[in-house]
Amino acid sequence: MPASRRLLPGLGLLYILFFVTACLPKTGHISWQASDQVEPALAAGGEDSFAYYYSGSEALPHTIIGIRENVPFRRNLWQPAEFGEVQVREWLENIDNRHRPITDTYSGAKLYNRKGDFLGIWYSKYRFYSGYVDSDGKLVIQPPIRRDQRGSIFNRK
Repeated sequence: MPASRRLLPGLGLLYILFFVTACLPKTGHISWQASDQVEPALAAGGEDSFAYYYSGSEALPHTIIGIRENVPFRRNLWQPAEFGEVQVREWLENIDNRHRPITDTYSGAKLYNRKGDFLGIWYSKYRFYSGYVDSDGKLVIQPPIRRDQRGSIFNRK
């Protein structure tokens, strides 16, 4: 049997292995589950047991997250949100502006750790992003960074 014929099954197996691992979620210890319950919860004023943060402009954030207050969280990557009824109403009115591009459609997700504990929510025009638990046990969620924001203070530790 020629050597090239012996390599084909091995290369096929290697290809399958690379394909499967490339499709695995890249979120480390965090799982993101799409949820249509996030927007109505925000519209109702949010949860009192959450601390809220945003990324983007204060008038129109591109991402809003709510993290349960008992969850250790690296806050320096996000802007804290003064989360009240008026703020939420203004944000949702700006987000739901019918003149905005269809590509700016926002969606929500619930965040869970590997044990299945509920950590918080994600509401953004960007699909789920990178999150993990660091060596100190703190939840780290990277805010979406556009190309024009690469030098942003949010990239620094």
